[in-house]
Order: sequence, then C-alpha cells, then structure tokens
Amino acid sequence: MNNLPARLTSTALRAAVKAGPLTTNEDQMPDTGQINDTRWKKLPEPLASTTLARFDQDKCTANHGISKRAMCFGLSLSWNSMIHGGQEHPTPYASAERMRFLGAFEGVVHARTLKNFYRSEHKFQLNFARENPGVTSAAMAGTRSLLQAAELKGLSLKPVLEDKTLSDLPFLIACEQQGRYRSVDDKALKQVSDAMISSGKGVLAIYSDNQAHALGFSIVKDGKNTLLFDPNLGEFQVESTTLPYVIESLSDTNRLPLIGVQVFASHLR
Repeated sequence: MNNLPARLTSTALRAAVKAGPLTTNEDQMPDTGQINDTRWKKLPEPLASTTLARFDQDKCTANHGISKRAMCFGLSLSWNSMIHGGQEHPTPYASAERMRFLGAFEGVVHARTLKNFYRSEHKFQLNFARENPGVTSAAMAGTRSLLQAAELKGLSLKPVLEDKTLSDLPFLIACEQQGRYRSVDDKALKQVSDAMISSGKGVLAIYSDNQAHALGFSIVKDGKNTLLFDPNLGEFQVESTTLPYVIESLSDTNRLPLIGVQVFASHLR
C-alpha cells in the first residue's frame, strides 16, 4: 500500500468505510454457510443446486453498519488473491470460510480500499481520455483502472477477449440487437467460457447499459469444473461445459443485461 499514486489521497482511503443507517435483522447477511436461509436472494437453477456458500455485498455492509456501495471489483480481486494463495478448495466448508473472510470487517475494508482506488484511477483515466479524444481512450479507461487496482493485491491481470467487428472496444459484445430488442449472442458466450477455461483464474467483467459487475473464477485442476464467485450471490461450483448458460443465469439474476463481457486472466506478480 506504499506505492499508491499521489492522486489517491489519505482522505480517499479513510472514506473506504463510511457509517450507514441502522439496519434490521432482515437487512443483515446471514452466516455464509447457511445457504437455505430465507434472507438470501432466491436462486434459479442451475445456480441453486451448485451453491457452495452464499454472499451479498449489500447485506455484508449492513452487518457492519456501513453505507451501501458496490464493491464487486474489490471483492473479486480479494477473492482471486485468496485463490492464488492456495485457498481454492471447492468444498462447502472452505467456500463458507472464504465468504466469511470477505464479509468480515477487515475483508470489507480491503475491498472498499480497492474499489476506492479503482474509482479514483478511473476518474483519472477518464480525464485523460477527454484530453485525448477517441473511442479507444474512453473505452480503455475502465480496463486500465482495473489493471492498476489488481496490482494492490499483488495480481497481474490480462484482458483476453476482443471484438473483431468493433476493434476499438476493449471487450466482447455479447448481445445481438434487432431494432429495440436485444438477445444474448450464444456464440459470444461460448467464446467467453472458452477464454475462462484457457485463463485458469481471473475476473469476469460484465458491462451493461450504465453499470458494470465483476465476478471471480477459477478452473478446477482437471478443467471439468469451475469455481465462481459472485459478490451479490455467493460461490458456486459448476461444470465447465455449462458456463455459457451459467453466465447468462447470473446476468439475469443480477438484472444486468449482457452487453459487453471481458475475461481478465490473473497471475501473481
């Protein structure tokens, strides 16, 4: 944490944790191993039958009386760091322990700090893009910000997808547009799943209309199964052959239309 750019001030770091309103028991996050607790968001198949542990970043902050603010990129990077550290056992017990660590006060502070750095870096990159106009400069702002944030966790990220028809975009278009209607591009989702399998470990970023969401993934050694972490839902182990369907299901459950997708392969620095 000693190599933070000057533009990320101590004030920004102190803002990592900000007090929020008082919450009721219904708002708080249950124990991550209690996957059938009714306070969790209901999961569709195939997610429900592949659940190892549950998580909810909004309920997590409520547990600590902290204001809600999306920190999915920070949580996904923290999760990746644990996985690279050898804590990748795909069992309900190990998964619940990972979720408990991320949901603990220390885990939230780490995730918020990463998220705040990402936001600060993103603002800097957007200002740079305005001074250097062009589709590529603006589109790459978010990508560069995530790569910089990953370095704080000792990770090196590499984007592996590109759109052949719109080469200026640093992600793959995963939908087909027909007039006012959009539908998921099955061929694109197959590309995404293939990229995840070949990458081994990393972050899956979903870009929707006005927001983005990040998930962590790790391919189990034999390649037949994939460990997925969604900061809004929890941790799952799915068959790698079902990844296209699972990605679409996660997108639908999060009410996040699939427009652009990027796979960031992760490695220890």
